Amino acid sequence: MNPLFLDRFKHIPIEDDGNSFFRAIAKAVYNDEDFHLTLRYNAMNRLQMNAEKYAPFMETTYFLRAIHDHKHDGVWGKSIAPMIPYIVSDILEIGIVVYDYNAVKMVNTFTYGANEYQVTLLQISDTHYELLEQNNNNTTM
Repeated sequence: MNPLFLDRFKHIPIEDDGNSFFRAIAKAVYNDEDFHLTLRYNAMNRLQMNAEKYAPFMETTYFLRAIHDHKHDGVWGKSIAPMIPYIVSDILEIGIVVYDYNAVKMVNTFTYGANEYQVTLLQISDTHYELLEQNNNNTTM
């Protein structure tokens, strides 16, 4: 892990199995990575129920097929992956902050309203995320 993160965060490794985004969120919110499949399914259902909102970003048939594929364990494709953090943030009513492992910079912040609960992730690659928990001895972000 990049030493610049060590003072601010405790690094929680997450299995790189195509579920790491959902596993990391489930670990942070529910303290149980095994909740990842339910979280994934709920996110894909939300996308499907709001297809008219998101489908304009890609061809509708392809979009609906991508949602169907992403409901399955271990699937993380580039087609709808950029939308997933927004959907999960909305479903759980949390903020999600993603740091890039190589650049040591924040790459995205996904927020839901004014909720103060925030999950911080470390994006290792296009398909792999790990959890960062704020160190107890550090009160600044």
